[in-house]
Amino acid sequence: MRYSEIRGQERIIAVIRDISRRKQVDEELAAERERLSVTLRSIGDAVITTDLNGRVVLVNRVAESLTGWRQDDAAGHALLHIRQSRDTRGVRTRHGSGDRSWRRALTRSPGAATRHSSS
Repeated sequence: MRYSEIRGQERIIAVIRDISRRKQVDEELAAERERLSVTLRSIGDAVITTDLNGRVVLVNRVAESLTGWRQDDAAGHALLHIRQSRDTRGVRTRHGSGDRSWRRALTRSPGAATRHSSS
């Protein structure tokens, strides 16, 4: 809203838009994302989803257990950055991008990489 003078008189100029459809679509999208999140987090296999740039979007509980990274901590990091395993003594060790199975997962499915919990 702004004030303007037209022919010597002050006028108020305002633009009003109906955004109810946009709000409805935003609510539907949020509900769909929540359903997807609940589904992915309940899967018995490790599931890590990424954006198209390979940045982590979601880590389910099994993947949290395998990688040692919580969902909140992993979100936004590069997938290969959060990969973690345990050595024979059970000590956590982090690895870089040299692991071929993780590279294959990224290559086969940009946007989602999975690794079975029994691996």
